[in-house]
Amino acid sequence: MRKTLLGLLITPCLVAPTVNADDAFSLPKREGFYVGGGYGLAKYQDGCDGVDSSFASSITDCDRKDQGYKAFAGYRFNDFFALQGGYYDLGEATADAENGYKGSWETAHGSREIKGYAVQLVTLYPADEYLDIKAMIGAFHWQSETSATGYSASQAIFSYDNDERGTDLMYGVGVNIHLTNQLSLGIDYERFNNVGDDRYVDDDDIDFISGSVQYTF
Repeated sequence: MRKTLLGLLITPCLVAPTVNADDAFSLPKREGFYVGGGYGLAKYQDGCDGVDSSFASSITDCDRKDQGYKAFAGYRFNDFFALQGGYYDLGEATADAENGYKGSWETAHGSREIKGYAVQLVTLYPADEYLDIKAMIGAFHWQSETSATGYSASQAIFSYDNDERGTDLMYGVGVNIHLTNQLSLGIDYERFNNVGDDRYVDDDDIDFISGSVQYTF
């Protein structure tokens, strides 16, 4: 009787299918259409260094950093190549100044905001089943919004607003960490070169470090 019960308990174990670890977590999709979004920190490298001396003789405060975000979509052709497009809002740099041109104003506050659209070629290397190393290069069509207001005796006596557009180089590196076969996290560093040329402020290079979430269909 004991042998019969023992046999009944052991038999299912012998005939049960073997569970493979790959079945519990299927391999990531490395081909197809994907969408995503990211959030991070943008830093204007030149910041206020490019302010024309004819506009202000002294910069008293400069904030080169701001929050930024991006939204993107693309198609991955295989393990190694993808084509991607996206929208970037790189925040703004702000500055306070004094001693305007020929004493026309005493103090001023100015800002520059950069945003635009990008098209990128993405090259990837599957370093692990769940980790991709990537590099990006492409074109960034930017829009720059520069504004400044000058004050004298606490009264606004000068105002300047200007919008500029252009297309310049962007590039970056990063990693994708696959959480499931369709969902991944990204960590990216991207550089935007020579954006935001203006009458009173030179063009700037912007670094953007971000984290993102990506879904592959």
